[in-house]
Amino acid sequence: VNHTNSSEYIESISLSKAFGSPSFMSGKLSNSSTDSAEKTVFSFLNNSKPTYKLKKNATESFKVIKQEKENLGAQVVRFQQEYNGIKIFGFQQIAHIKNGILQSFSGSVAPEAIIEEGINNGKQKQITKDEAINIAKQELKMNAKFTQTPTSELNIYMKEDKANLVYLVKLKFLEPEPGNWYYFIDAKTGKVVEKFNTIAHEDGQDNGTQTTVEGKGV
Repeated sequence: VNHTNSSEYIESISLSKAFGSPSFMSGKLSNSSTDSAEKTVFSFLNNSKPTYKLKKNATESFKVIKQEKENLGAQVVRFQQEYNGIKIFGFQQIAHIKNGILQSFSGSVAPEAIIEEGINNGKQKQITKDEAINIAKQELKMNAKFTQTPTSELNIYMKEDKANLVYLVKLKFLEPEPGNWYYFIDAKTGKVVEKFNTIAHEDGQDNGTQTTVEGKGV
């Protein structure tokens, strides 16, 4: 990684196996600044576009979802990567800033060229969010009593290094057995791209329907 100022340096770096770009970096990733924590991170990302394979301005691609302060004075900023305002599922990043210096940035970043190719190829969005909910209900194959109204939200889901425009449908119920299912329904074709039960995921059980999602900051 090339930095224009020699006082910036990287102590540790881990690369994403899927994309070859950093999934974790620590060191002195920026010069000391009086800017806000989020602005410091945006500047870092804009200066690191080739490293993370980004094209757009960072303020368009990353949304701040939480800011907090640690006991030792560091500021922690959590981001959600987006593309044209659509969340990329599982791709959240965490930045630590202390004394105006970005000390670490963790979480995989999806390359925007891969996103563009997956989203723009072929036909455009064909099904509605309500149709996606009905497809998920049919795929569930049980007469569930929902404890929450099923929801459907447009997302981008990365699978096998490919970006898929999907509806993330969430089905939560207790009967006939507890379930909190996530269905990823292709917004163009209506096919199920992925599904898993987050209750099984949280309990550490393997029911054959889980998926490991890369990109969550640590």
